Amino acid sequence: AWVQQASDNSNPILANDPHLDMFLPGPWHYSTLIIESTHEWYSGATHVGLPGQCAGSSNEMAWGLTLSLTDICDLFIIAPDAESPETHYIHNGEKTAYSTRKETIHVRGAESKHLTIRETIYGPLLDNYRDTQVHRLAIWNAASQKDHAAKSLESFLNFVSGIGSVSEMRDKVLHGIAAPSLSIVMADTKGSIGYAITGIHPNRSHGHTGRYPIPGTGEFDHCGIIPMRELPWKVIPKGSGSGDFIVAANNKIYPDSYKYRLGYEFYSTHRSVRIGEVLDAEETASMKSMKELQLDSLSNIWIKSFRPWFAKNRKLKEKYPLLREMIREWDGTIRIGDRYAPVLWEYMAFISGEYRTRNGVPKTRNVDPLLAYFLTVDSDTAYLVEEGWHYVSSKKVPPWGDDWGSLQLPHMTLANTPFRSLGNRYPSKSGGDFTSVNMLAGSKTTNPDTRHFGPSLRLLIETGKQVHYAIPGGFSENPFSKYYDNLLASWAAGDYQRVEFTD
Repeated sequence: AWVQQASDNSNPILANDPHLDMFLPGPWHYSTLIIESTHEWYSGATHVGLPGQCAGSSNEMAWGLTLSLTDICDLFIIAPDAESPETHYIHNGEKTAYSTRKETIHVRGAESKHLTIRETIYGPLLDNYRDTQVHRLAIWNAASQKDHAAKSLESFLNFVSGIGSVSEMRDKVLHGIAAPSLSIVMADTKGSIGYAITGIHPNRSHGHTGRYPIPGTGEFDHCGIIPMRELPWKVIPKGSGSGDFIVAANNKIYPDSYKYRLGYEFYSTHRSVRIGEVLDAEETASMKSMKELQLDSLSNIWIKSFRPWFAKNRKLKEKYPLLREMIREWDGTIRIGDRYAPVLWEYMAFISGEYRTRNGVPKTRNVDPLLAYFLTVDSDTAYLVEEGWHYVSSKKVPPWGDDWGSLQLPHMTLANTPFRSLGNRYPSKSGGDFTSVNMLAGSKTTNPDTRHFGPSLRLLIETGKQVHYAIPGGFSENPFSKYYDNLLASWAAGDYQRVEFTD
């Protein structure tokens, strides 16, 4: 998600393209709410069953969201009391009683299950029914903090009602949401733009990073909650500078000098840097230029990482003519039928796969571009680079779209059944890879239930005036309805539906 102030007198323009596993029926639908008595309107995308709009525009505001990838969940290792492990555990050297509650799970066609849930000061036990003599795991989760639940629900239900400025939205709405942890970009019709994150973030004690389960002995307990005003935020009033912008693309959102550690599992900066470069070069923000950026299919990991390194490696260039051609001829833009983009991804898939296989490293995704790059530049794995280029040079790699870049949308429940053909859709061959602004993580697998990662929604908003949207699907969950996939073809072609509002 990103937002840019206009350099003329028009309103700020906001773009949002939350990336999720794509399937049908999709997670989003578009809706508009008009309150005639107050002349208010709210228009945007929401999840089925949720009131209001998760991302969209009102008379005075525009807002978009993506995951901040900050860490609002911790696991604590609980030591049961030796004398009464069923009812007590050890905390701060003292015997402490579990709090308990009864839960009944009703099962269709079978007897109901009656459970006793045990809770610690951190939260409920995850392994509640294992051997009571061994250590257990308890989870602390921002979403389950009862003291904040009512305020969080109220903030969601009244997301922008009565809100007329970026600062108001940050203080009255976003700072009340306990979970999930989202990056929110926003704009108002006064010309201001802003950014804030949601979520209750624990202030972890020294030695507790949040990356691994930690002993729940009391030594590593949280030092309270980070004050909302101290979490990353930014407000840029109109007139601060022509064309100012804010970008949130799942990248790290705070500098190294920031006094809190909010997480470790952020995405690479390839997309955020590319978005910033394009916005910085724009003389005037427009819906047209934002659309072009949202559909930008440049392979940033090739341009920023691989190509500069390979260009300096004389030995590899001399040995593999295909590599020389790629460096000389490919500008990094991924187009349907492109010859070089699938070569890059075959290479990355080969070396990351070989490394994992030979070293027993668990597979985290189909291809890990960053792992492939680190293996490429590491002198200790130069043998893998040689093997990788030998592999792709000796193989006939199909053009982009025939293998890599071919997307499918499986049905949520029918995909792995004999009825898959009723609900599955194979929308397009598409440009863009995992490091493009138009991030589309297609894979080579032909399994009918494979979900591809990509822009589950595209929104372009001129604050308070118009919204353009694209959804890979439709408004019906019935595969026999013409509205099941009526918006899919336009999404695949990079076209948008247009919603305009007048007084």
